[in-house]
Amino acid sequence: MTVEEQIKQAEYFHEKGNWDRSLEILDQIKGANDQETMEVLALYAWNYWKKVAKSNAAYYWTMVSNSKKASDVIKASAHAGLGIYYAEKGDKKEALKHSQLAQDLLPENATANQNRNLNACGIMMAKIGELDGAEGILRKVAQINEQLMNSDDLEIIKEATHQRGKNGYNLASLVYIPQELFVKAHEELYVAVSGYEKVNAETDLAAAYHRLAETNVLLADHGKHMWYKMKNLNSALEYEKKSLELWEKHQEDAPGRVKTAQENIKRIENKMGERE
Repeated sequence: MTVEEQIKQAEYFHEKGNWDRSLEILDQIKGANDQETMEVLALYAWNYWKKVAKSNAAYYWTMVSNSKKASDVIKASAHAGLGIYYAEKGDKKEALKHSQLAQDLLPENATANQNRNLNACGIMMAKIGELDGAEGILRKVAQINEQLMNSDDLEIIKEATHQRGKNGYNLASLVYIPQELFVKAHEELYVAVSGYEKVNAETDLAAAYHRLAETNVLLADHGKHMWYKMKNLNSALEYEKKSLELWEKHQEDAPGRVKTAQENIKRIENKMGERE
């Protein structure tokens, strides 16, 4: 097996959540060239991060980011990781610096896997309240996914479509709804629903329908006219029922979601009763 094949195998187990197996494969790699070595070190870091060995992860990301041998794509992955690391530590200045470097270094022809690390960085930026920075990162990721959706490879199209749906969901949930930018949130959630439907990602679709319901309830709460409030509450009820229907199909994968959706429906119905 070539070094490239071993790295791909390690990436596969990393994506599947089997980080120990991914690390075992990386430990066995011999004879890697400079670029492959940098890929291995970056993947070591992401595995350690998932295993909550965060100092180890930061050590490898720093090594890669400072290396003259690493390509821009690999450095972007390392800077994205450092952005997450410093954001979690509460060092916003360092988090913003590394997040910006990750954006600047990641080329427009990045793959879905390379793109995913930057997406995680955008999510973390939103969680620490850096919403402008988060929006910029998530928009960059969305743009790359949109380009990948024009690929000739059906698997790449499918993955990019799914990931663009997640970008829309994250932009709506983490950036626009907290700022009460409900129209923008709706636009991105419609993108999410469209992408999830195309790839048959039903649990993601259920979450997107719930978020649409939530947004419509917020619109109703902010509305001045009764007809506007009822219009949005009716839409909210419709979306929450769609969410419930999907969660009922996947009860084993998402225990508790059915009950939550049922409670949400009752809450919306009670609001509608108050306004009649």
